[in-house]
Amino acid sequence: MPGLRSDWGDQESYILRYYDQAGLMVRLDAENWMKCGTEFFAGRRHASVVLTRDFSDWSTMPDLSDTAEIWWRAVRKKDSIETRCSIDGQNFTSVKGILCLE
Repeated sequence: MPGLRSDWGDQESYILRYYDQAGLMVRLDAENWMKCGTEFFAGRRHASVVLTRDFSDWSTMPDLSDTAEIWWRAVRKKDSIETRCSIDGQNFTSVKGILCLE
């Protein structure tokens, strides 16, 4: 996963050895959570969002790039969270994701 970094340093080699995904997670409890990020399946990189509240809903779309860094953002708006991704860290695209926090 070229260019995979985090605020905690370069995690690329560790993540490539053990996982097929990387991203963010917001967790209220074991039954209410959201995760978003880049996932590898079917031979391609995808933007992926999983929302869980009573049941899980998994949404995907082709990632913004097959090789470039992707920025992810979870934005809280009142009692919900929206997920967004960006190829340049400046212009973010809404990906799916509303998790009500009530």
